[in-house]
Amino acid sequence: MSSVEKQMIDRHPYQKLGSWKAEYRAFENVVDTVQTIPPFSLIGTPFYYMLVDDERSPHKKNMYNTGFDESKERGLGGNTWISHGENQRKASEHFYKGIKNNESLIFPYTKFVPVTDTPGRVIVGVGKITLIGNQINYNYKKGYTPTANDAYPAFWERTIQHTIREDNQNGFLIPFDDIKKFGSTPKAG
Repeated sequence: MSSVEKQMIDRHPYQKLGSWKAEYRAFENVVDTVQTIPPFSLIGTPFYYMLVDDERSPHKKNMYNTGFDESKERGLGGNTWISHGENQRKASEHFYKGIKNNESLIFPYTKFVPVTDTPGRVIVGVGKITLIGNQINYNYKKGYTPTANDAYPAFWERTIQHTIREDNQNGFLIPFDDIKKFGSTPKAG
């Protein structure tokens, strides 16, 4: 919810595994990559859409005709998550395609709030989406030219700009700090 631009440095989870396992070699030339997070943005990750070999996966069931190309995944990365950048981009585009700027709502959540110890996700606010950021590709080592055998991996995370501000005019955050204070106030009498 910051009003300041931030930088997120991401390391692909497979980039250090390429030297010792064949299915990860397509990632060994990938390097840490910076993603800029604009002010008043959240990070969105469509985990469910990135499942490749799970019975619930939209790709396994070909539920949404995402253009998933199973042949690009053979021998690449693990068998749970989509590893090839082209398939990742198609899945991500499909996930975000129905969102309309300044119309679609966003319900940010967290896995922890100060007023409960209950595990799970808790919605912390609501606002409108103003812009979905472009999908970013991971960078390769300087001087390295990717080949057909490379995975061209993309960030799963995309920035989602929103209307939530402190003035609560076009969205709001649930005031958990105030709720916590209210709950800890001794009762009179």
